[in-house]
Amino acid sequence: MKYTALILMLTSVISRIFGFIREILMSNYYGTSQIADVVVIALAVPTVIFAFLFSSLNTSFIPAYNNIKINSGSNEAERFTSNLSNVVMVISIALCLLGILFAEPLVFAMASGFSGEKFEITVNFVRIAFIGCTFNSIAAIFSGYLNIKGSYVLPSLRLGVQNVILIIFTLLSVRTNVYMLAIGILVSTIFQNIVIVLGLKKVGYRHRYTIDIGDKNIKYIIILALPMMLGVAVDQINMFVDKTLASRVIDGGVSILNYADRINALVYIVVTSIVTVAYPAISKYAIEKNDIELKKSVFKYIQIILIFCMPVIAAFIVFAEPIVEIIYERGVFSHSDTLKVAACLMVYSLTIFGVSIREIVSRTFYSLGDSRTPVKNGMIMVIVNSGLSIILSKYLGLVGIAYGTAISSILGSFILTYLLRKKIGKLNIKNFAKNTMIIAGISTLMIALSKLLYNWTKMSLDTEKSFFITVVFGMTIYFALIILFNISNSRSLVYKIIGKIGKK
Repeated sequence: MKYTALILMLTSVISRIFGFIREILMSNYYGTSQIADVVVIALAVPTVIFAFLFSSLNTSFIPAYNNIKINSGSNEAERFTSNLSNVVMVISIALCLLGILFAEPLVFAMASGFSGEKFEITVNFVRIAFIGCTFNSIAAIFSGYLNIKGSYVLPSLRLGVQNVILIIFTLLSVRTNVYMLAIGILVSTIFQNIVIVLGLKKVGYRHRYTIDIGDKNIKYIIILALPMMLGVAVDQINMFVDKTLASRVIDGGVSILNYADRINALVYIVVTSIVTVAYPAISKYAIEKNDIELKKSVFKYIQIILIFCMPVIAAFIVFAEPIVEIIYERGVFSHSDTLKVAACLMVYSLTIFGVSIREIVSRTFYSLGDSRTPVKNGMIMVIVNSGLSIILSKYLGLVGIAYGTAISSILGSFILTYLLRKKIGKLNIKNFAKNTMIIAGISTLMIALSKLLYNWTKMSLDTEKSFFITVVFGMTIYFALIILFNISNSRSLVYKIIGKIGKK
Protein backbone atom coordinates (compact mmCIF):
# COMPACT_ATOMS: atom_id res chain seq x y z
CA MET A 1 0.00 0.00 0.00
CA LYS A 2 2.70 2.48 1.03
CA TYR A 3 4.70 2.04 -2.20
CA THR A 4 1.58 2.43 -4.35
CA ALA A 5 0.53 5.50 -2.40
CA LEU A 6 3.98 7.02 -2.86
CA ILE A 7 3.82 6.45 -6.63
CA LEU A 8 0.34 7.97 -6.70
CA MET A 9 1.60 10.96 -4.74
CA LEU A 10 4.47 11.39 -7.19
CA THR A 11 2.18 11.39 -10.24
CA SER A 12 -0.23 13.67 -8.40
CA VAL A 13 2.59 16.06 -7.51
CA ILE A 14 3.60 16.26 -11.18
CA SER A 15 -0.02 16.92 -12.15
CA ARG A 16 -0.36 19.57 -9.44
CA ILE A 17 2.86 21.23 -10.57
CA PHE A 18 1.28 21.76 -13.97
CA GLY A 19 -1.82 22.99 -12.17
CA PHE A 20 0.24 25.52 -10.28
CA ILE A 21 1.92 26.66 -13.46
CA ARG A 22 -1.54 27.33 -14.84
CA GLU A 23 -2.58 29.20 -11.67
CA ILE A 24 0.64 31.23 -11.82
CA LEU A 25 -0.08 32.15 -15.43
CA MET A 26 -3.64 33.13 -14.52
CA SER A 27 -2.44 35.29 -11.63
CA ASN A 28 0.26 36.84 -13.81
CA TYR A 29 -2.00 37.78 -16.72
CA TYR A 30 -5.42 38.14 -15.06
CA GLY A 31 -4.73 38.60 -11.32
CA THR A 32 -7.99 39.04 -9.40
CA SER A 33 -9.77 40.67 -12.38
CA GLN A 34 -13.27 39.85 -13.61
CA ILE A 35 -11.88 37.33 -16.13
CA ALA A 36 -10.20 35.42 -13.30
CA ASP A 37 -13.54 35.29 -11.48
CA VAL A 38 -15.30 34.19 -14.69
CA VAL A 39 -12.93 31.24 -15.22
CA VAL A 40 -13.40 30.03 -11.63
CA ILE A 41 -17.20 30.00 -12.02
CA ALA A 42 -17.00 28.45 -15.52
CA LEU A 43 -15.08 25.53 -14.05
CA ALA A 44 -17.24 25.33 -10.93
CA VAL A 45 -20.77 25.30 -12.38
CA PRO A 46 -20.42 22.11 -14.52
CA THR A 47 -18.44 20.50 -11.72
CA VAL A 48 -21.27 21.13 -9.27
CA ILE A 49 -23.92 19.78 -11.66
CA PHE A 50 -21.99 16.60 -12.50
CA ALA A 51 -20.33 16.12 -9.12
CA PHE A 52 -23.26 14.24 -7.60
CA LEU A 53 -23.08 11.71 -10.45
CA PHE A 54 -19.28 11.59 -10.68
CA SER A 55 -18.47 11.28 -6.96
CA SER A 56 -21.31 8.92 -6.06
CA LEU A 57 -20.43 6.53 -8.90
CA ASN A 58 -16.73 6.72 -8.10
CA THR A 59 -17.45 5.82 -4.48
CA SER A 60 -20.22 3.24 -4.96
CA PHE A 61 -18.86 1.38 -8.02
CA ILE A 62 -16.04 -0.45 -6.21
CA PRO A 63 -18.18 -2.13 -3.50
CA ALA A 64 -20.93 -2.81 -6.08
CA TYR A 65 -18.49 -4.47 -8.50
CA ASN A 66 -16.89 -6.54 -5.72
CA ASN A 67 -20.29 -7.65 -4.44
CA ILE A 68 -21.47 -8.70 -7.93
CA LYS A 69 -18.20 -10.52 -8.61
CA ILE A 70 -18.44 -12.48 -5.34
CA ASN A 71 -22.11 -13.41 -5.77
CA SER A 72 -22.45 -13.74 -9.58
CA GLY A 73 -18.95 -14.10 -11.00
CA SER A 74 -16.48 -12.00 -13.01
CA ASN A 75 -18.39 -12.13 -16.28
CA GLU A 76 -21.51 -10.61 -14.70
CA ALA A 77 -19.39 -7.91 -13.03
CA GLU A 78 -17.86 -7.04 -16.42
CA ARG A 79 -21.29 -6.92 -18.09
CA PHE A 80 -22.54 -4.69 -15.29
CA THR A 81 -19.62 -2.27 -15.87
CA SER A 82 -20.49 -1.85 -19.58
CA ASN A 83 -24.21 -1.52 -18.97
CA LEU A 84 -23.72 1.05 -16.20
CA SER A 85 -21.39 3.19 -18.31
CA ASN A 86 -23.88 3.17 -21.22
CA VAL A 87 -26.75 4.23 -18.96
CA VAL A 88 -24.65 6.97 -17.39
CA MET A 89 -23.65 8.26 -20.85
CA VAL A 90 -27.32 8.83 -21.73
CA ILE A 91 -27.95 10.60 -18.41
CA SER A 92 -24.83 12.75 -18.85
CA ILE A 93 -25.87 13.90 -22.32
CA ALA A 94 -29.25 14.96 -20.92
CA LEU A 95 -27.61 16.86 -18.05
CA CYS A 96 -25.23 18.55 -20.47
CA LEU A 97 -28.10 19.81 -22.62
CA LEU A 98 -30.01 21.05 -19.57
CA GLY A 99 -26.89 22.82 -18.32
CA ILE A 100 -26.47 24.66 -21.62
CA LEU A 101 -30.15 25.59 -21.69
CA PHE A 102 -30.27 26.84 -18.09
CA ALA A 103 -26.79 28.38 -17.90
CA GLU A 104 -28.07 31.82 -16.88
CA PRO A 105 -29.94 30.78 -13.70
CA LEU A 106 -27.07 28.43 -12.78
CA VAL A 107 -24.53 31.26 -13.00
CA PHE A 108 -26.83 33.55 -11.01
CA ALA A 109 -27.20 30.88 -8.30
CA MET A 110 -23.44 30.46 -7.89
CA ALA A 111 -22.30 34.06 -8.53
CA SER A 112 -25.24 36.31 -7.70
CA GLY A 113 -22.82 39.22 -7.30
CA PHE A 114 -21.96 39.15 -11.04
CA SER A 115 -23.75 41.61 -13.32
CA GLY A 116 -23.58 43.21 -16.78
CA GLU A 117 -20.79 42.10 -19.12
CA LYS A 118 -19.16 39.95 -16.43
CA PHE A 119 -22.37 37.94 -16.05
CA GLU A 120 -22.82 37.52 -19.82
CA ILE A 121 -19.22 36.36 -20.37
CA THR A 122 -19.60 33.85 -17.52
CA VAL A 123 -22.79 32.40 -19.04
CA ASN A 124 -21.01 31.92 -22.41
CA PHE A 125 -18.03 30.29 -20.71
CA VAL A 126 -20.28 27.90 -18.77
CA ARG A 127 -22.14 26.80 -21.91
CA ILE A 128 -18.87 25.99 -23.67
CA ALA A 129 -17.57 24.10 -20.61
CA PHE A 130 -20.72 21.97 -20.38
CA ILE A 131 -20.18 20.45 -23.83
CA GLY A 132 -17.20 18.36 -22.71
CA CYS A 133 -18.58 17.23 -19.35
CA THR A 134 -20.47 14.23 -20.72
CA PHE A 135 -17.41 12.01 -20.46
CA ASN A 136 -16.48 12.76 -16.84
CA SER A 137 -19.19 10.64 -15.24
CA ILE A 138 -18.15 7.62 -17.34
CA ALA A 139 -14.54 8.27 -16.34
CA ALA A 140 -15.63 7.96 -12.70
CA ILE A 141 -16.84 4.42 -13.34
CA PHE A 142 -13.77 3.35 -15.29
CA SER A 143 -11.38 4.97 -12.78
CA GLY A 144 -12.91 2.74 -10.11
CA TYR A 145 -12.69 -0.24 -12.48
CA LEU A 146 -8.98 0.40 -13.08
CA ASN A 147 -8.38 0.72 -9.32
CA ILE A 148 -10.01 -2.70 -8.82
CA LYS A 149 -7.66 -4.13 -11.47
CA GLY A 150 -4.69 -2.65 -9.59
CA SER A 151 -4.13 0.24 -12.00
CA TYR A 152 -3.89 3.46 -9.98
CA VAL A 153 -1.36 5.59 -11.83
CA LEU A 154 -3.09 6.12 -15.20
CA PRO A 155 -6.35 7.45 -13.68
CA SER A 156 -4.29 9.84 -11.54
CA LEU A 157 -2.65 11.28 -14.68
CA ARG A 158 -5.95 12.72 -15.92
CA LEU A 159 -5.46 15.90 -13.92
CA GLY A 160 -1.99 16.38 -15.39
CA VAL A 161 -3.30 16.11 -18.94
CA GLN A 162 -6.05 18.61 -18.13
CA ASN A 163 -3.61 21.11 -16.65
CA VAL A 164 -1.15 20.90 -19.53
CA ILE A 165 -3.92 21.69 -22.03
CA LEU A 166 -5.23 24.53 -19.85
CA ILE A 167 -1.71 26.02 -19.73
CA ILE A 168 -1.52 26.01 -23.53
CA PHE A 169 -4.91 27.69 -23.91
CA THR A 170 -4.16 30.22 -21.16
CA LEU A 171 -1.12 31.38 -23.13
CA LEU A 172 -3.20 31.41 -26.34
CA SER A 173 -5.86 33.56 -24.66
CA VAL A 174 -3.31 36.27 -23.87
CA ARG A 175 -2.25 36.46 -27.52
CA THR A 176 -5.71 36.03 -29.08
CA ASN A 177 -9.02 36.22 -27.20
CA VAL A 178 -10.22 35.48 -23.65
CA TYR A 179 -12.68 32.93 -25.06
CA MET A 180 -9.68 30.67 -25.67
CA LEU A 181 -9.84 30.04 -21.90
CA ALA A 182 -13.34 28.57 -22.31
CA ILE A 183 -12.28 26.50 -25.33
CA GLY A 184 -9.34 25.25 -23.24
CA ILE A 185 -11.75 24.02 -20.56
CA LEU A 186 -13.70 22.12 -23.23
CA VAL A 187 -10.66 20.57 -24.93
CA SER A 188 -8.97 19.61 -21.64
CA THR A 189 -12.15 17.92 -20.37
CA ILE A 190 -12.32 15.73 -23.47
CA PHE A 191 -8.64 14.84 -23.76
CA GLN A 192 -8.01 14.05 -20.10
CA ASN A 193 -10.32 11.04 -20.47
CA ILE A 194 -8.23 9.55 -23.26
CA VAL A 195 -5.89 8.43 -20.49
CA ILE A 196 -8.70 6.27 -19.09
CA VAL A 197 -9.16 4.62 -22.51
CA LEU A 198 -5.46 3.73 -22.57
CA GLY A 199 -5.77 2.24 -19.09
CA LEU A 200 -8.76 0.11 -20.10
CA LYS A 201 -6.85 -1.30 -23.05
CA LYS A 202 -3.94 -2.12 -20.77
CA VAL A 203 -6.08 -4.23 -18.40
CA GLY A 204 -7.92 -5.93 -21.29
CA TYR A 205 -11.36 -4.44 -20.78
CA ARG A 206 -13.91 -5.23 -23.53
CA HIS A 207 -16.91 -2.91 -23.77
CA ARG A 208 -20.42 -4.13 -24.61
CA TYR A 209 -22.73 -1.64 -26.31
CA THR A 210 -25.99 -2.64 -24.67
CA ILE A 211 -28.37 -0.80 -22.34
CA ASP A 212 -30.51 -2.70 -19.85
CA ILE A 213 -32.15 -0.29 -17.42
CA GLY A 214 -34.09 -3.16 -15.84
CA ASP A 215 -30.89 -4.95 -14.78
CA LYS A 216 -31.09 -5.78 -11.07
CA ASN A 217 -27.47 -4.68 -10.63
CA ILE A 218 -28.27 -1.22 -11.99
CA LYS A 219 -31.05 -0.99 -9.42
CA TYR A 220 -28.59 -2.18 -6.76
CA ILE A 221 -26.02 0.53 -7.47
CA ILE A 222 -28.75 3.19 -7.67
CA ILE A 223 -29.91 2.18 -4.20
CA LEU A 224 -26.29 2.28 -3.03
CA ALA A 225 -25.47 5.57 -4.76
CA LEU A 226 -28.61 7.62 -4.07
CA PRO A 227 -27.70 8.57 -0.49
CA MET A 228 -24.17 9.35 -1.71
CA MET A 229 -25.63 11.60 -4.39
CA LEU A 230 -27.50 13.45 -1.68
CA GLY A 231 -24.26 13.69 0.28
CA VAL A 232 -22.40 15.14 -2.69
CA ALA A 233 -25.29 17.52 -3.34
CA VAL A 234 -24.90 18.71 0.25
CA ASP A 235 -21.19 19.34 -0.34
CA GLN A 236 -21.99 21.29 -3.51
CA ILE A 237 -24.34 23.55 -1.55
CA ASN A 238 -21.29 24.54 0.49
CA MET A 239 -19.53 25.50 -2.73
CA PHE A 240 -22.54 27.49 -3.89
CA VAL A 241 -22.66 29.37 -0.58
CA ASP A 242 -18.93 30.18 -0.60
CA LYS A 243 -18.85 31.30 -4.24
CA THR A 244 -21.96 33.45 -4.17
CA LEU A 245 -20.93 35.11 -0.89
CA ALA A 246 -17.45 35.78 -2.28
CA SER A 247 -18.95 37.35 -5.42
CA ARG A 248 -20.87 39.78 -3.19
CA VAL A 249 -18.21 40.61 -0.59
CA ILE A 250 -15.63 42.15 -2.94
CA ASP A 251 -14.89 42.38 -6.66
CA GLY A 252 -12.35 39.63 -7.33
CA GLY A 253 -13.45 37.77 -4.20
CA VAL A 254 -14.17 34.54 -6.10
CA SER A 255 -10.66 34.38 -7.56
CA ILE A 256 -9.03 35.36 -4.23
CA LEU A 257 -10.70 32.43 -2.45
CA ASN A 258 -9.86 30.19 -5.40
CA TYR A 259 -6.15 31.09 -5.33
CA ALA A 260 -6.04 30.28 -1.60
CA ASP A 261 -7.97 27.05 -2.11
CA ARG A 262 -5.63 25.96 -4.95
CA ILE A 263 -2.63 26.16 -2.64
CA ASN A 264 -4.54 24.36 0.11
CA ALA A 265 -5.61 21.68 -2.39
CA LEU A 266 -1.95 20.76 -2.90
CA VAL A 267 -2.22 18.77 0.34
CA TYR A 268 -5.11 16.77 -1.06
CA ILE A 269 -2.54 15.04 -3.26
CA VAL A 270 -1.64 13.06 -0.17
CA VAL A 271 -5.22 12.62 1.00
CA THR A 272 -6.53 11.47 -2.40
CA SER A 273 -3.60 9.13 -3.04
CA ILE A 274 -3.93 7.34 0.29
CA VAL A 275 -7.74 7.22 0.19
CA THR A 276 -7.62 5.77 -3.35
CA VAL A 277 -5.46 2.90 -2.17
CA ALA A 278 -7.21 2.51 1.20
CA TYR A 279 -10.79 2.31 -0.05
CA PRO A 280 -10.59 -1.13 -1.79
CA ALA A 281 -8.90 -2.58 1.32
CA ILE A 282 -11.48 -1.08 3.70
CA SER A 283 -14.27 -2.28 1.40
CA LYS A 284 -12.83 -5.80 1.40
CA TYR A 285 -12.70 -6.00 5.22
CA ALA A 286 -16.24 -4.62 5.46
CA ILE A 287 -17.63 -7.21 3.00
CA GLU A 288 -15.80 -9.98 4.89
CA LYS A 289 -17.19 -8.56 8.17
CA ASN A 290 -13.67 -8.51 9.58
CA ASP A 291 -14.26 -5.74 12.17
CA ILE A 292 -10.85 -6.09 13.81
CA GLU A 293 -8.90 -5.42 10.61
CA LEU A 294 -11.45 -2.79 9.55
CA LYS A 295 -10.86 -0.77 12.72
CA LYS A 296 -7.10 -1.10 12.39
CA SER A 297 -7.22 0.03 8.77
CA VAL A 298 -9.36 3.11 9.45
CA PHE A 299 -6.95 4.64 11.95
CA LYS A 300 -3.85 3.39 10.16
CA TYR A 301 -4.77 5.26 6.99
CA ILE A 302 -5.91 8.39 8.83
CA GLN A 303 -2.64 8.46 10.72
CA ILE A 304 -0.59 8.07 7.56
CA ILE A 305 -2.50 11.01 6.04
CA LEU A 306 -1.91 13.15 9.14
CA ILE A 307 1.82 12.44 9.11
CA PHE A 308 2.04 14.23 5.77
CA CYS A 309 -0.67 16.84 6.36
CA MET A 310 -0.09 18.25 9.85
CA PRO A 311 3.29 19.88 9.13
CA VAL A 312 1.79 21.43 6.00
CA ILE A 313 -1.08 22.90 8.03
CA ALA A 314 1.46 24.47 10.37
CA ALA A 315 3.51 25.77 7.43
CA PHE A 316 0.46 27.32 5.73
CA ILE A 317 -0.43 29.16 8.94
CA VAL A 318 3.06 30.47 9.68
CA PHE A 319 4.39 30.99 6.14
CA ALA A 320 1.19 31.91 4.27
CA GLU A 321 2.44 35.29 3.05
CA PRO A 322 5.80 34.17 1.57
CA ILE A 323 4.12 31.09 0.03
CA VAL A 324 1.53 33.21 -1.79
CA GLU A 325 4.16 35.80 -2.73
CA ILE A 326 6.45 33.20 -4.30
CA ILE A 327 3.66 31.46 -6.20
CA TYR A 328 1.49 34.31 -7.41
CA GLU A 329 3.02 37.76 -6.94
CA ARG A 330 4.06 38.76 -10.44
CA GLY A 331 2.55 40.54 -13.42
CA VAL A 332 -0.80 42.14 -12.52
CA PHE A 333 -1.00 40.23 -9.21
CA SER A 334 -0.08 42.84 -6.58
CA HIS A 335 1.24 42.58 -3.00
CA SER A 336 -2.21 43.71 -1.85
CA ASP A 337 -3.62 40.61 -3.57
CA THR A 338 -0.96 38.52 -1.83
CA LEU A 339 -2.08 39.70 1.61
CA LYS A 340 -5.75 38.94 0.84
CA VAL A 341 -5.00 35.43 -0.46
CA ALA A 342 -2.58 34.69 2.42
CA ALA A 343 -5.20 35.65 5.03
CA CYS A 344 -7.66 33.18 3.48
CA LEU A 345 -5.00 30.46 3.11
CA MET A 346 -4.14 30.59 6.82
CA VAL A 347 -7.74 29.77 7.73
CA TYR A 348 -8.44 27.36 4.85
CA SER A 349 -5.48 25.23 5.95
CA LEU A 350 -7.48 24.14 9.02
CA THR A 351 -9.92 22.28 6.74
CA ILE A 352 -7.16 19.80 5.90
CA PHE A 353 -7.47 18.18 9.32
CA GLY A 354 -11.22 17.69 8.97
CA VAL A 355 -11.00 16.43 5.40
CA SER A 356 -8.24 13.94 6.30
CA ILE A 357 -10.45 12.23 8.86
CA ARG A 358 -13.78 12.55 7.06
CA GLU A 359 -12.57 11.08 3.74
CA ILE A 360 -11.52 7.80 5.37
CA VAL A 361 -14.41 7.56 7.86
CA SER A 362 -17.11 8.33 5.28
CA ARG A 363 -15.78 5.64 2.95
CA THR A 364 -15.85 3.20 5.84
CA PHE A 365 -19.56 3.89 6.19
CA TYR A 366 -20.04 3.39 2.43
CA SER A 367 -18.20 0.08 2.61
CA LEU A 368 -20.50 -1.02 5.43
CA GLY A 369 -23.51 -0.26 3.23
CA ASP A 370 -24.45 2.80 5.27
CA SER A 371 -24.45 5.90 3.10
CA ARG A 372 -27.18 7.71 5.04
CA THR A 373 -24.97 8.60 7.99
CA PRO A 374 -22.37 10.54 5.92
CA VAL A 375 -25.26 12.34 4.17
CA LYS A 376 -26.82 13.43 7.47
CA ASN A 377 -23.38 14.48 8.65
CA GLY A 378 -22.93 16.50 5.47
CA MET A 379 -26.23 18.26 6.07
CA ILE A 380 -25.03 19.35 9.50
CA MET A 381 -21.86 20.68 7.88
CA VAL A 382 -23.88 22.67 5.32
CA ILE A 383 -26.01 24.27 8.03
CA VAL A 384 -22.95 25.18 10.11
CA ASN A 385 -20.94 26.38 7.11
CA SER A 386 -23.77 28.42 5.61
CA GLY A 387 -24.70 30.05 8.91
CA LEU A 388 -21.15 30.85 9.97
CA SER A 389 -20.06 32.00 6.51
CA ILE A 390 -22.99 34.39 6.16
CA ILE A 391 -22.52 35.83 9.66
CA LEU A 392 -18.71 35.98 9.70
CA SER A 393 -18.41 37.38 6.16
CA LYS A 394 -20.30 40.45 7.34
CA TYR A 395 -17.62 41.15 9.95
CA LEU A 396 -14.47 39.54 8.52
CA GLY A 397 -15.12 39.62 4.76
CA LEU A 398 -13.59 36.77 2.73
CA VAL A 399 -11.73 35.40 5.78
CA GLY A 400 -15.11 34.90 7.46
CA ILE A 401 -16.16 32.58 4.62
CA ALA A 402 -12.95 30.60 5.10
CA TYR A 403 -13.62 30.31 8.86
CA GLY A 404 -17.11 28.97 8.19
CA THR A 405 -15.68 26.27 5.91
CA ALA A 406 -12.90 25.30 8.33
CA ILE A 407 -15.08 25.06 11.44
CA SER A 408 -17.79 23.03 9.70
CA SER A 409 -15.19 20.64 8.27
CA ILE A 410 -13.57 19.89 11.63
CA LEU A 411 -16.89 19.62 13.48
CA GLY A 412 -18.29 17.28 10.80
CA SER A 413 -15.28 14.95 10.97
CA PHE A 414 -15.50 14.62 14.78
CA ILE A 415 -19.24 13.88 14.70
CA LEU A 416 -18.80 11.30 11.92
CA THR A 417 -16.01 9.51 13.82
CA TYR A 418 -18.22 9.35 16.92
CA LEU A 419 -21.04 7.83 14.84
CA LEU A 420 -18.63 5.23 13.41
CA ARG A 421 -17.70 4.23 16.95
CA LYS A 422 -21.37 3.68 17.74
CA LYS A 423 -21.76 1.54 14.62
CA ILE A 424 -18.75 -0.80 14.78
CA GLY A 425 -17.86 -0.63 18.46
CA LYS A 426 -15.01 0.74 20.51
CA LEU A 427 -12.17 2.27 18.56
CA ASN A 428 -8.58 2.57 19.71
CA ILE A 429 -8.92 6.34 19.96
CA LYS A 430 -6.54 6.74 22.91
CA ASN A 431 -3.59 5.30 21.01
CA PHE A 432 -4.57 7.27 17.90
CA ALA A 433 -4.88 10.50 19.92
CA LYS A 434 -1.50 9.86 21.52
CA ASN A 435 0.23 9.46 18.14
CA THR A 436 -1.63 12.46 16.74
CA MET A 437 -0.41 14.61 19.65
CA ILE A 438 3.15 13.44 19.01
CA ILE A 439 2.80 14.33 15.31
CA ALA A 440 1.37 17.73 16.30
CA GLY A 441 4.25 18.29 18.74
CA ILE A 442 6.86 17.35 16.14
CA SER A 443 5.16 19.65 13.61
CA THR A 444 5.15 22.53 16.10
CA LEU A 445 8.84 22.04 16.93
CA MET A 446 9.75 21.80 13.26
CA ILE A 447 7.83 24.92 12.28
CA ALA A 448 9.26 26.93 15.21
CA LEU A 449 12.83 26.06 14.23
CA SER A 450 12.01 26.72 10.56
CA LYS A 451 10.62 30.16 11.39
CA LEU A 452 13.81 31.07 13.24
CA LEU A 453 15.92 29.91 10.30
CA TYR A 454 13.72 31.80 7.81
CA ASN A 455 13.99 35.06 9.76
CA TRP A 456 17.75 34.67 9.99
CA THR A 457 18.33 33.83 6.30
CA LYS A 458 15.88 36.55 5.20
CA MET A 459 18.31 39.18 6.47
CA SER A 460 20.78 38.31 3.71
CA LEU A 461 18.77 36.41 1.07
CA ASP A 462 15.63 37.08 -0.98
CA THR A 463 12.30 35.45 -0.15
CA GLU A 464 12.60 32.55 -2.64
CA LYS A 465 16.07 31.41 -1.55
CA SER A 466 15.33 31.84 2.13
CA PHE A 467 12.10 29.89 1.88
CA PHE A 468 13.71 27.07 -0.15
CA ILE A 469 16.43 26.62 2.49
CA THR A 470 13.77 26.65 5.20
CA VAL A 471 11.64 23.99 3.45
CA VAL A 472 14.59 21.61 3.03
CA PHE A 473 15.59 22.13 6.67
CA GLY A 474 12.02 21.67 7.93
CA MET A 475 11.39 18.48 5.96
CA THR A 476 14.67 16.96 7.14
CA ILE A 477 13.96 17.72 10.79
CA TYR A 478 10.35 16.57 10.61
CA PHE A 479 10.84 13.19 8.94
CA ALA A 480 13.90 12.47 11.07
CA LEU A 481 11.76 12.92 14.18
CA ILE A 482 8.91 10.85 12.69
CA ILE A 483 11.34 7.99 12.11
CA LEU A 484 12.91 8.50 15.56
CA PHE A 485 9.53 8.13 17.27
CA ASN A 486 8.61 5.34 14.80
CA ILE A 487 5.21 6.84 14.04
CA SER A 488 3.02 4.50 11.94
CA ASN A 489 5.89 1.99 11.85
CA SER A 490 7.94 4.39 9.70
CA ARG A 491 11.23 2.72 10.58
CA SER A 492 10.08 -0.50 8.93
CA LEU A 493 9.34 1.37 5.70
CA VAL A 494 12.79 3.00 5.76
CA TYR A 495 14.48 -0.38 6.33
CA LYS A 496 12.55 -1.90 3.40
CA ILE A 497 13.54 0.95 1.10
CA ILE A 498 17.20 0.66 2.17
CA GLY A 499 17.01 -3.12 1.64
CA LYS A 500 15.63 -2.75 -1.89
CA ILE A 501 18.32 -0.19 -2.75
CA GLY A 502 20.98 -2.52 -1.32
CA LYS A 503 19.78 -5.42 -3.49
CA LYS A 504 20.02 -3.28 -6.63
